[in-house]
Amino acid sequence: MGAQKALSIGVTPFIAIVMGTMTGVFGGLIRDVICREIPLVFKGELYATTCIIGSSFFCLAQYLDLSMTTSMLIGMMTTLLLRLMAIHWHWSLPVFSKPS
Repeated sequence: MGAQKALSIGVTPFIAIVMGTMTGVFGGLIRDVICREIPLVFKGELYATTCIIGSSFFCLAQYLDLSMTTSMLIGMMTTLLLRLMAIHWHWSLPVFSKPS
């Protein structure tokens, strides 16, 4: 939704991808804080990365002049599938830890 709104006001695809990522990440961050849990984005899980890729696919679909509905489905399904694959196969990014 963030990428769609950004493109609708005429920004570059790069800015739209950043806005789509921020929308996804901060929405989840707020959810986790309200639930008194450590935010997923701080645990090394593929969270922001999937938002970046999903927003990129959305912007690419819009560049190819696909309909808004098709573009949104492509972006959402890409993000969802990558997130589910990361959970299933335990993909994660390295996180900082205290030296032993």
